[in-house]
Amino acid sequence: CFIDINYGQIINLTLKDVEFKASNESNTENLYLAGFVCTNRGIIEGCTISGEIIAEKLNGNYVSGAFAGGICTTNYGEIHQCSNIATVSVEAYDSAYAGGIVGQNGQNGIIDDCYNIGEIITFINDIYNAYTYAGGIVGRNNGQIKTSYNIGVIESRRNSNLLGAYS
Repeated sequence: CFIDINYGQIINLTLKDVEFKASNESNTENLYLAGFVCTNRGIIEGCTISGEIIAEKLNGNYVSGAFAGGICTTNYGEIHQCSNIATVSVEAYDSAYAGGIVGQNGQNGIIDDCYNIGEIITFINDIYNAYTYAGGIVGRNNGQIKTSYNIGVIESRRNSNLLGAYS
């Protein structure tokens, strides 16, 4: 992520043909990877990303997971008029969250007028029967999604409990 936590405004940025890849071998630490922001508590508007975003969590247990999103990993703020054209892929031994716009949308998070045409992939290779959350707009949603759409392919391998265009 370019920015760890956004409390301000990020407006009209484009990242083309990126190749972002991160891996983590920790059993207890989460892995976060996104095009622009890890945690959004502000406003992101008019941003677009294309290319590849690949998060690989090589070890794990029930207390940690891997989060990836085209725009941000976790959203508690507002995201407007953003688009993802990138492939977003998460491979983990524990919980995996992948979304075209956001990996996980928090309780107060708002996503409005966004779209995804990138491929979203989650893969769990574990012995714990952990779950994956994969969606074109959001991997796991606890907030609001308005006027947004997905036309990208969504693929989840193993124990998916949430899989869909919005999720």
